[in-house]
Amino acid sequence: MTQELLLHVGDCKTGSTALQSVLSQGAWRAPGQSLLYTARMNHSDMAKTLTRQARRQAETKRFGAMRKAMEDSDARHVVISSEHFEFVDPEVTHAACLKHFPGWAEEMRVVAYVRPHAERLLSSYAEHVKLLSVDTSMRGMFERFQRVGRMDYAPRFRKWRDLLGDRFILRPMVRPELVQGDVVADFFDILFRGAGVEITHVPELNTASTVEDLAVLRTLHRQIRAKYPEIRFNWHEGLGKHYARILRDVPVDGVAATKLGIDRALAKDVVRHYRADAGALDAEFFDGTPMTDALEAAPARAIDAPQSLEPEDHFAPETIRYLAGFADMMGRMLADNPKIMVRGIMREELRPDT
Repeated sequence: MTQELLLHVGDCKTGSTALQSVLSQGAWRAPGQSLLYTARMNHSDMAKTLTRQARRQAETKRFGAMRKAMEDSDARHVVISSEHFEFVDPEVTHAACLKHFPGWAEEMRVVAYVRPHAERLLSSYAEHVKLLSVDTSMRGMFERFQRVGRMDYAPRFRKWRDLLGDRFILRPMVRPELVQGDVVADFFDILFRGAGVEITHVPELNTASTVEDLAVLRTLHRQIRAKYPEIRFNWHEGLGKHYARILRDVPVDGVAATKLGIDRALAKDVVRHYRADAGALDAEFFDGTPMTDALEAAPARAIDAPQSLEPEDHFAPETIRYLAGFADMMGRMLADNPKIMVRGIMREELRPDT
């Protein structure tokens, strides 16, 4: 039976993919340490049973399978990891752990990483375009985040602290604040309580897409959705995620590869809106002011004007025509057999066993 449970709850866009790759592949060495990690990649199937009504009936099955694995293993440590826990009320996650993991949950630790506000807006916008082709602008996403409180971090993390006290560990996704400047090394340092560990391989699975790549992905999603509206959003998500990785593996020598950025006017508005939240995080969770410093630096790093992701602003008419044909081809395959289509474009190490 495992002894110590560490629950990794995100946040999104804080290096979770790299961390989960190391965990799932066992790409680490640490004398005297043993670890149970059951996921092919992550434990999002567990997290989603707590947020999606259609999956609530699977809660007992998913958490029960995890509990059995914990009972059957003689590893000292067990890690459950999913950035989707960001979207679950901490009280709900905590209650589920107490219900399904008695004997572990009472002493479990929970670790989260938080990305500075402006950087999170930028990366979330790119991710939404990549996966779902949102037709809004980055400012439109900022305004939506304001309405739903997506980047009002302090209240959610206070809940975790109130539930667990110092067994809740929050780390700023700011490289100088992390062990070895790396989220993977930092996480293993927390997991093994400072014992030495060697990370043997960290794959590059989630690097940023260029403006041109995002324009391609927006075009594909938009045209597929218009012609094949029956395709569910999760298949669009799978297509966008894995095709984006294919594009990033194609050399960009001799072609435009523009980095996505926040325009200066928007950056200033982000600073004004989130200054209080950054200050609260610094005061309540961190030594120094890493969140405030990162936020206040955003306007100086910003670009002059918003960037367009419309294809006509990046590609010649004949290229747009080729994209339309490619989108129709991909749409036909997705509509015919989405599971096989998405699985076929995945990297082999990410493919599910069945």
